[in-house]
Amino acid sequence: MIVNTTLGMRGLMIALANVPITNLPLIRLYVNDLDPTADMVLADFTEADYTGYSEVAVDTLGVAWDDAGGNARQEYEAALFQPTGTAVPNVIVGWYMVGGGVGLPITDLVMAAERFPVPVTLASAADLVIVQAVLGINQPQGLTAVS
Repeated sequence: MIVNTTLGMRGLMIALANVPITNLPLIRLYVNDLDPTADMVLADFTEADYTGYSEVAVDTLGVAWDDAGGNARQEYEAALFQPTGTAVPNVIVGWYMVGGGVGLPITDLVMAAERFPVPVTLASAADLVIVQAVLGINQPQGLTAVS
């Protein structure tokens, strides 16, 4: 996962910890062929538009834990994306997280993004993608890889 350099991981965690319940972070899927970088903006992403698509608000953070390297981790609830039909299929390249709601200071900022190892085709109601963002709390500022 790439974290926006404007925020850094610590800034992202602070921002998300102070988000009112009406301003939930949103996970979106993108279809254009790009590798996310830490300075990307919303205009860089082409959002999915398959039949039944909508961004997913994630409002639940799980319990924090330390990984094998001693880095603190915390994961969001899973975001499920599934078409409702076959009229407009998409090849999904990856996902990105933005601030949601009115008044959130980071509403128009791409907070994190990740390209999938292999693009995923969503063409029927039998296809689905599940995205679960995992935040690394003790990561350094800037371009940060989190698995």
